[in-house]
Amino acid sequence: MIFLEAELTHFGKFHNKKVVFHPGINIIYGENEMGKSTIHTFIKGMLFGIERARGRSKNDIYTKYEPWENQGGYEGKLRFKQNGIIYRIERSFLKTNKYVRLIDETNGTYLEPAEENLKKILGGLTETSYVNTMSIEQMKATTDSGLLEELRAYASNLSTTKNKSINVASAKECLKKQKKELERTIEKELDTEYVKILEQLEVTSSQLEQLKKESNECQKAMKETKEKEQLAINQMEQIEKQLGKREEDITYKLFSEKMEKEKQNNSENKKSMKEKKEKKKTGIGGFLVCAIGCIAIYLLLYNILRTIFIPAISGVILFIVGFILWIINGKKRNKEDIQVQDSEDGTKQSISSQEFPQYVKSQLLGDSMYQQLLEKRNQVMNYLQQTKNGYEQFLEEEKKRQWIIEGKEDRIVELEEEKEELEKKKTQVAKTQKEIEAINLAIETMEEVETEIHQSFGNVLNEKISEIVSQITNKAYNYVVIKQGGEIFLNTEKRLIPIHQVSRGTIEQIYLAIRLAACNLLWEHGQMPILLDDVFAYYDDIRLKNTIEMLKTKWNGQVLIFTCHKREIAVSEC
Repeated sequence: MIFLEAELTHFGKFHNKKVVFHPGINIIYGENEMGKSTIHTFIKGMLFGIERARGRSKNDIYTKYEPWENQGGYEGKLRFKQNGIIYRIERSFLKTNKYVRLIDETNGTYLEPAEENLKKILGGLTETSYVNTMSIEQMKATTDSGLLEELRAYASNLSTTKNKSINVASAKECLKKQKKELERTIEKELDTEYVKILEQLEVTSSQLEQLKKESNECQKAMKETKEKEQLAINQMEQIEKQLGKREEDITYKLFSEKMEKEKQNNSENKKSMKEKKEKKKTGIGGFLVCAIGCIAIYLLLYNILRTIFIPAISGVILFIVGFILWIINGKKRNKEDIQVQDSEDGTKQSISSQEFPQYVKSQLLGDSMYQQLLEKRNQVMNYLQQTKNGYEQFLEEEKKRQWIIEGKEDRIVELEEEKEELEKKKTQVAKTQKEIEAINLAIETMEEVETEIHQSFGNVLNEKISEIVSQITNKAYNYVVIKQGGEIFLNTEKRLIPIHQVSRGTIEQIYLAIRLAACNLLWEHGQMPILLDDVFAYYDDIRLKNTIEMLKTKWNGQVLIFTCHKREIAVSEC
């Protein structure tokens, strides 16, 4: 891969700035603040994009390289050549107008989708591997753990599949994911849950059986209560008949006595009327006798006295006396008649139809048999009411019990379904366990192979690094060891020296060797460009010369050196 041209349309301090690159070593010289790091960052942004960080951050690359002018644009173009084809990337970083285009200039076509096609063209180059291998920013010569992971993945893929594009780590991850999914299908507490369901079934069935037993007893009690209620109703009907019969008997008796008394009163009335008539006759006869006596006395006195006056006065006197006696006798007769009439009226009143029912009731209240029947009826009525209340209570309890029974039956159905489901699961457990065991065995085998591969690959990597370090340091350090944990040592004839015990310049030279060796291993069939941004500040002249010479003779790819020193130019021209 060779970078051909970078066009910074609107990026940082640059506007419509073009930078042309050539094969081999390119030295981009400029004093401080001239934009060398801006060009370096632009290339990375064109390859992988620049995302705006959330919140405010001092390391927000998006904000740092926003255009100083023309805020409406934040974009550029990058042309590069890969496998004989020239490509152009057009990218806008602007948040409100973000886009990326990939053009095949050789064939004159747009490649869509751009991001996916760009990844394929870069041959597996990721931002992590770019930062840890081919690109060194100012004061960032050291690599991070990402490089080691990239190398391990590369070694595993290449050694196990003979194809570095097949990711063994992804395969392992896929197997682990499959194992996790299988483990989810296995209930770790399957037996415990099964026993728990059986216990719930037993308890619920026992409760249901007890409820049904209580229901049967309740229904039996309801039936008995209903029978008792019917008996009480029958008894009530009999008592009502007896009361009616007793009332009829007493009514008939009283009515008979009434009729007999009326008959007797009628006979007495007839006799009284006869006596009255006779008295009337007697009164009239007395009055006539008195009149005749007066006449006789008048005649007697007239014959004796021979005068009219005295006899007449005597007759008048006698008549008056007789009349008065007749009147007094008449009043006495009238009084007797009134008494007889009152007696007749009283008799009639006592047996009148209006007062007879009340009279009958008064007689019934005094009848002991009738009162006993009433008391018995009240007792039966109370018992009947209690029976009805008891039946209603039984009925209400039975309704609640039936509702609970339905719930228990539904719960038993659910538990039976859960039990059946668990039984099916239990039959699958053995098969699933075998699959998990097979996956575990595959993962273990891959990890064992990876360990062996890492050891053998580590030797190859150490040899490549050592070769580069030996040339840079004039064989002061001939062998570098990177252990599996990532620790770096310099192996001398006398002892193994940890990297932190050597000078800063030597440390940066070792990390440069690591990056170059990694590039050789990761992209051996398509050498990637190397971008070095002021990385030689701690190099002495000899080691700088050795490094430039090594890049000229040993490195087949393009090298972009960004520097504010002219000695790199002088050394490269020698």
